[in-house]
Amino acid sequence: MPLLKSLQNLIDQETKEIKNVFSAIKKAIQKAEDEALRPLEERRKQVEQEAMDLKGDLSGKIKTMSKTISDLQTLRNEEDPVFFLQGYSSTTVVDDNSDWTSVSLNCDLSFGTIRNTEVTMMANIKDEFEKLSRIEVARVKKFGVDVTLDPDTANAHLVISEDMRQVQNSEEKRDVSDSPERFDLFGSILGQNRITDRAFWVVEVGNKKGWDIGVAREEANKNGEIALKPSQGYWVIVHYNGDNYAALEETPITLSLSNAPCKVGVFVDYNEKLVSFYDMEAETHIYSFTDCNFGSVIRPYFSPHIKEKDPLVICPVNPNE
Repeated sequence: MPLLKSLQNLIDQETKEIKNVFSAIKKAIQKAEDEALRPLEERRKQVEQEAMDLKGDLSGKIKTMSKTISDLQTLRNEEDPVFFLQGYSSTTVVDDNSDWTSVSLNCDLSFGTIRNTEVTMMANIKDEFEKLSRIEVARVKKFGVDVTLDPDTANAHLVISEDMRQVQNSEEKRDVSDSPERFDLFGSILGQNRITDRAFWVVEVGNKKGWDIGVAREEANKNGEIALKPSQGYWVIVHYNGDNYAALEETPITLSLSNAPCKVGVFVDYNEKLVSFYDMEAETHIYSFTDCNFGSVIRPYFSPHIKEKDPLVICPVNPNE
């Protein structure tokens, strides 16, 4: 059973990798906890020492005052009042003008330490979770599909390669037939693939300064000013104005990417209602739409953006890379 053995080895390997990631995360959290508590413990010891010093000071003053009271009581018992008054003047009296009502212990804590610890911990956890992304990328490649473009949905300003795997914008408008299935205003196009299961494909975006990539419900509106958001049947991420990225949720979410991706992987799990995007070269997760209400068949969606002459290129998926 070589296949079974190979599968078991793969499961064991992934299990080990995932456990290592979460073990490292636990260590990062424990380290952060220790660092956050350390100044508190140091301050606790300091406060205890200050309290002991204060207690010692008070004890000394109380002892002196007690002796003074005892001496005065002895003198008061003397039968001769004159002798008492003479003795009183020579008795040690504590001259202490301290205002004990204002005594307090400094319990200020270091808020900067807590915030710095939080930032460091979250950065460490993020780094560890990125290792899970590499495991994800290796998995989703197994569901690679051969995506090709559907010219019947292409905007008239889009030019498609003969192999149906590249699309780019053109200033010239092509003579095309009118169809409700064609994007008449937006410079967009759908893939021919109809997805109802798991599927994965990769799009090379290169150094383009603008693009849309994602999936669309087959019957989603394609005419006029369309709204690229889930309630309208679109699950799309966008790159715009050179350095900006966003996930087009009902309210767009700005994406902060460490690096500009050159190849974007798109993974769909239809039954899990999931659409995920990956930077394939960095092997990092970009964004995921979850709990997607697909409703019916969905198809790959692309837009190379106007004024962007470089093409979007659909790449072959090699599960062994």
